[in-house]
Amino acid sequence: MQFQSDFQTLPSHKAAAREIIATTTKQDALFPVGRMFCGSNEERHLQLERQLFSITDDFLYACITYGDGLENKPFSGFTRVKGLGYAFLAFFAQRAFGIHRFPFFSDRNLCDYLTDKQKKTVIDVIQMLSPERVNAICDELLDIHQHAQNLLKEKGIGEVHLTRKIIDRGDCATSRENYAQTIMTLKKAAQAVGVDKVQFEMDVLNSWGDDSGYSFYPILLRQRLPAQDILYFSNMIASRDASAGDHRIAVEEAEWVVVNRSPTGVVDFHVDDIVFDESVYEDSRNWSRERYAKFLENYSPFPFRYAHRIDERHASPGFGWRLTRKGRLGYLLKALSPLN
Repeated sequence: MQFQSDFQTLPSHKAAAREIIATTTKQDALFPVGRMFCGSNEERHLQLERQLFSITDDFLYACITYGDGLENKPFSGFTRVKGLGYAFLAFFAQRAFGIHRFPFFSDRNLCDYLTDKQKKTVIDVIQMLSPERVNAICDELLDIHQHAQNLLKEKGIGEVHLTRKIIDRGDCATSRENYAQTIMTLKKAAQAVGVDKVQFEMDVLNSWGDDSGYSFYPILLRQRLPAQDILYFSNMIASRDASAGDHRIAVEEAEWVVVNRSPTGVVDFHVDDIVFDESVYEDSRNWSRERYAKFLENYSPFPFRYAHRIDERHASPGFGWRLTRKGRLGYLLKALSPLN
């Protein structure tokens, strides 16, 4: 997924955030639902009938949405959290779009330890996923993507301008997750040595926005993305919650889900497209230009994650099965055989 930018560098974080958000592709303006729609009830109904995609497979619906209208919600969907629902959705997307990650470059959340409850959930739900159903889900996901493409094409949109907010889970010294810290350091280092672009990894599917949501997150990424990489957006996914009428969306407001086709997950970012509030975060290390240059020299965007068999169990040595006298003799004779 290669990105490019022609945004102007802005003087402050707050001013930058306001201008960036003002220039994003607004789905409420292009594809209104509910109160945003101007027109008669009949016109709204006809428009929404064309605009909203009703997901037929319960499992896929659970993966993507809040799960409204489902009797059984095995896990939270991607719109709520990047958990089990996302993991299965990413699997379907990779299969549907022919995205093949190189070994050791899997998504971040696929390397997290699972609780016993999560393991049981995974075991239970995969029993429902026959090869035929997986193929049907992938076909429906392609239909969702094509529906998004048709809607964008009707509006003459070849690319979308979106933002993404990120935050660390703690300070640099103690946090298990220092993804945002790394991105901020990359920007500072690139500015110090005069480099225009940096690289870092992103997951197979990523949630982007077009409004001021998560404004309390201090780090903002902005991009111009090819329309072809839009899998779906909130104002095109129908909810199954009949009590909400025909305008209730099933995905978080202003959300766009973008496909990252990179086999390593690594993407290019212009340094001006990384914006953060320096009143919230400051680089207390006071590095020199040379130290920042050394950081860039040693930095690698490649995650190199290892798929350890973290739940594999073996019997203790000395217990369980063992060779009989006949078995030991058979192995000995075979070892002494000239044909061996």
